Amino acid sequence: MNRDYYRKMLEKNRLIPFYHNGKLKAIITFYITNDDERFIKADPWEVLDDEEDGFICYVAQLISDRDCSPLSFKIWNDFKKYIENNFKNVEIIKWSRYKGGKVKTYNLKLKEDLVCIQ
Repeated sequence: MNRDYYRKMLEKNRLIPFYHNGKLKAIITFYITNDDERFIKADPWEVLDDEEDGFICYVAQLISDRDCSPLSFKIWNDFKKYIENNFKNVEIIKWSRYKGGKVKTYNLKLKEDLVCIQ
């Protein structure tokens, strides 16, 4: 774990920790941008500058405790509400996930359904 990365992202207000019963259950790091391409290609431990007024929320990392699955929808909904309330220009939340030998890119338009693009 790269503590320096998480400390810097927390200082930038780009890290949200989620607690349940006093225990850390998940951490989400993200960027606000108008172009997510540079964040996708960047070193995952590099802290980059972003655009406060961007329309894309790019999820850089989502790390959760193994026993977090009962809370996963709550965590996701809380994160989505946080983005909607604090970044008024954001229209879409994007993230990539490596699974089954492929990178899948997900786009969640706020107030619409999830779409998977392969």
